[in-house]
Amino acid sequence: MKKILVIGNKEKISTSTYASLNSILHESGIHYIKKDKSFLQKIISYSPDLLFLYIDKITPNSFAVFQKIKFEKNLTSIPIITILNKKPNKETIIKAYQLGCDSILIEPFDEIDLLIQLKNLEQLYSIKKKIDLSSDYYIQRIETLEENEKKLRDAYTQLEKGRTAILNMLSDLRAEIKTRLKYEEDLNRTNKLLQDIMDNSPSLIYILDLEGKFISVNRPLAKLFGKSPEEIIGKRREDFIPIDIALSHLKNDQKVISEEKPITFEEENEEPDGKHYYITVKFPLTNNKNEIYAVAGISTDITESRRAQLAIEESEKRYRDLFDSNPSPMWVYDLESLSFLEVNEAAILKYGYSRDEFLRMTIKDIRPEAEVGRLLEEVSKHRPYYQYSGIWKHKLKNGNLIDVEIVSHVIEFKNRKAVLVLAQDITEKIKAQDELIASETRFKLAQKAAHIGSWEWEINDDKLYWSDEVYRIFEKDSKNFTPSNKAIIDEIIPEDKERVIKEVELSLTQGKPFDTEYRIFSKTENSIKWIHSKGEVFFDNQNKPILAAGTIQDITLRKKTEEALRISEEKYAAFVRQSSEAICLFELGHQPLDINLPIEMQIDLLYENAVITECNKVFAQSHGYNEPSEMYGIKIGQIFPRLAKENVEYLRSFIKTDYNVAGIETKELSKDGSIKYFLNSLIGSIENSKLVRVWGAKQDISKLKKVEDEIRSLNQRLHLLIDAIQNLSTSQNMNDVIRAINFYARQLVNSDCSSFFIQEGDSCFCVDENSIEPIWKGMRIQIESCICNNVYMKNTPVIIEDVSADSRNELDMLRKTFIKSLAIVPVRTEVLNASIGIYWAEKRKISEDDISLIETLANAASSTIENINLLTELENRVKKRTEELELANKELESFSYSVSHDLRAPLRAISGFSNILKEEYHHILDEEGQDYLNTIIKNTKRMGELIDDLLRLSRISKQEMKLQIIKMNDLIKEVLQDLKNYVYYEKAKFTISTLPDVLGDRALLKIAFTNLISNALKFSSLEDQPEIEIGFFDKDGNKTFFIKDNGVGFDMQYINKLFNVFQRLHSAEEFEGTGIGLAIVSKIINRHGGKIWAEGMVNKGATFYFEIPISSLNIP
Repeated sequence: MKKILVIGNKEKISTSTYASLNSILHESGIHYIKKDKSFLQKIISYSPDLLFLYIDKITPNSFAVFQKIKFEKNLTSIPIITILNKKPNKETIIKAYQLGCDSILIEPFDEIDLLIQLKNLEQLYSIKKKIDLSSDYYIQRIETLEENEKKLRDAYTQLEKGRTAILNMLSDLRAEIKTRLKYEEDLNRTNKLLQDIMDNSPSLIYILDLEGKFISVNRPLAKLFGKSPEEIIGKRREDFIPIDIALSHLKNDQKVISEEKPITFEEENEEPDGKHYYITVKFPLTNNKNEIYAVAGISTDITESRRAQLAIEESEKRYRDLFDSNPSPMWVYDLESLSFLEVNEAAILKYGYSRDEFLRMTIKDIRPEAEVGRLLEEVSKHRPYYQYSGIWKHKLKNGNLIDVEIVSHVIEFKNRKAVLVLAQDITEKIKAQDELIASETRFKLAQKAAHIGSWEWEINDDKLYWSDEVYRIFEKDSKNFTPSNKAIIDEIIPEDKERVIKEVELSLTQGKPFDTEYRIFSKTENSIKWIHSKGEVFFDNQNKPILAAGTIQDITLRKKTEEALRISEEKYAAFVRQSSEAICLFELGHQPLDINLPIEMQIDLLYENAVITECNKVFAQSHGYNEPSEMYGIKIGQIFPRLAKENVEYLRSFIKTDYNVAGIETKELSKDGSIKYFLNSLIGSIENSKLVRVWGAKQDISKLKKVEDEIRSLNQRLHLLIDAIQNLSTSQNMNDVIRAINFYARQLVNSDCSSFFIQEGDSCFCVDENSIEPIWKGMRIQIESCICNNVYMKNTPVIIEDVSADSRNELDMLRKTFIKSLAIVPVRTEVLNASIGIYWAEKRKISEDDISLIETLANAASSTIENINLLTELENRVKKRTEELELANKELESFSYSVSHDLRAPLRAISGFSNILKEEYHHILDEEGQDYLNTIIKNTKRMGELIDDLLRLSRISKQEMKLQIIKMNDLIKEVLQDLKNYVYYEKAKFTISTLPDVLGDRALLKIAFTNLISNALKFSSLEDQPEIEIGFFDKDGNKTFFIKDNGVGFDMQYINKLFNVFQRLHSAEEFEGTGIGLAIVSKIINRHGGKIWAEGMVNKGATFYFEIPISSLNIP
């Protein structure tokens, strides 16, 4: 297909659908249009070979588009495939096909589904086209033949009209017969081609007449029926497939005939390997009278995809049924936001929240506040696919707390990473564990009241008598069964039989009482039943056994209870034993604590009576004991010292929070008397308003506390180091630097002394020290006798943790002082060799952090020392440069004086005598002499102006600035008033914006505006209407002024020359001037801390900008 058109919103088409379309149809031209008012016209205009209609939401009018397309004459033959984003109901599918849809795809679908649909449509429309073409062709030929036959009959009736006419008619008849034979040959060839196409199609293709008989079938269908095509022709479906399936297919045929249009069905068929599913396109075939004479069908096997779909649906249904019907609360939550995504009915009933309330909550909302931190920590951990999350406290809507056991699975839910949770309420189970011992006692009492069956055995006659209870136990009918010793033995299972026989024989031979347990198989319950049998043997005077009597009891329930108890105890013991947390049990059994007593009295009684009766190995080892048994009998006060206020507060909190507290830090005593830190939780067991036992679980956080203290200490030292670096960075001389170094060095490592040494020739000089007592300040030590020499030579720190144990000679002086440990760190500079010494009066383990901190201080000191040296050098250079500038200024002043006085006198003489010659001797001079004289006068005038401008430029550079607030609009008015007599002023048009006030030198800024505005007037004077615009704008927080004209402009390639002295872009003949005015303006703006620039084009005018920064002038 060459041209593909997709109708629908492209943005809403799913990524997978978009990818499938482009993957399969990438060689075709895919075009997308929206379903708007003009979509029909767009389809006609585009003339596609195939249409896709994407429907993201099914409405009653969703399929009306088919009618509009099919009613258009030019669009009737275009196949239409509908893409739906969810599976519709059966009525919707039928409606779509009724209105003209040729095929339906339901998201998500893959490329294979798309290929199948395209292949079916292609085959369907190809066959239909060929059938229509063949039908039209042969109908036309048949009509021609019928017409010729009519002519033939007419010819026979005209035989009488003459031989010639008869011969002509016979000739025509022969020709017509020949043509008809050719047409029949063509028809046969076409039918064969059509049959080949059908036989080679992977689909099942067939044609049925209106009676349901096969007219034509392809080979795949014949193969399915196990027959040849010839054996199938003329027979009905029910001859090959079950009658019920055949009738459903026939019903579909009748629908096609009644609606007179193609319809797509999903049909089924029973085949040897099971049920198969087909997508079948059926369409009516009509004759030349437009009468339906048959129904054609094309069926494509979709069994595999259908079975997969059914499996998925069944799996989803089973999951949903399991989730919804589970008696235990279940929910799904988002692993990122912790929001509930789904809950089952059991959760709603158990927790009291409605579904809507749950879906607005997070899993934190059903936790007590004390457990939220633990929850967040648990959620943040790496989660395996399946996880047992342990026992938690959950909060119901009514505020009650319950104990739940949590099992969770990581799942993908609605494209989110989520967790499926199963919560089992074990509140009663926990209570039951606490009551287990009491239950045992009650159970023993119940045994006494239990109904026990009795038996008697007459040994000589081997007659056995049972009470009714024994018959019930052995599940025998007293009317149809005669008890005997053998009968009992036969009931016993093989594993117990031999033992019981021996015990019976022992009683008979030795007279010992009979007391045994054995198992029988209960047919009623299909399980093992436990029996407890007791008896005693009676002997005659010859010591022969004559009678035995006793009882039989069904102890199955007791055995099951014992087994359950054993498993429960094993689980409990394994949990306590294998737990990574320290767990212990404090018992108050001999003196239960009345919970109605005042809190302080309860605390006293806990310290007095609570003792450890059970704990795991983790608990014992965390307190310095090897085995748990070593701790049995220890009172609570021996591990929770009452002197530690936090421990007493811990117990107070335990009582106030209903004997349940978690996450509290405590100080506890170990066996060796050392203090350890724990994160503790306690849960009390209350019976009849008495606290009888307390469970404790804790984590040893001593290492964590130590790390926290170290981090806190390091942070304090780092803040001190930052303070030291900042202090050093502002130091102006070496004395400030050295004082700062010694002060901060002691503080950073908590030392008793710090010193600053420098190398001077062959000696070490202690410039200064900060010490608990004087040592070396001001002393010089020979370099070979000073430990600092090792620092200078290797440029690395020297660390000595025990001065007394170090044998180096350089330490002889140190041994005479209080110093026990030391560290010396180099101060690396290009200016001098220096070092910082740190000393302690006690032996100390010197850490890497200590050395790192002092080295950082030394590096900062090194930078400061080099900066001070550089600053001193720069100050000397500035001083020298200042002296040179002052000398240059004096020379410039001298030059200005010479220009002002020495040059002006000759110029005045030249100008004066030239004017005298012009006035008194002009009649003597010829025209050429007059021109020379005028040139002299003009150039002397220009020279005078040039000298004036140079002097003005010189004065501006050294003139003291008088800053004031300037109203710029008033300044402009004043400048324009001064320029009114300027030759170009009259015809100019001025546009002046409202200008801001600035802080500056008013006289200098007036000169700058006068120069810029007079230039604008001068260089726009050639225009009929000169236009001058004066305005401003804010740029980067600065006030930028501009003067714009419409004059001759300039070439931007010469912009770099514009503000230089004596640089002109136009000749003096064109425009008068000295070439210094813009240099003066630039100097003025620079003195205000601003900048000036210009933009222009030849004959397009120019704009001059200057900027006065607010930051430097502090203008609001």
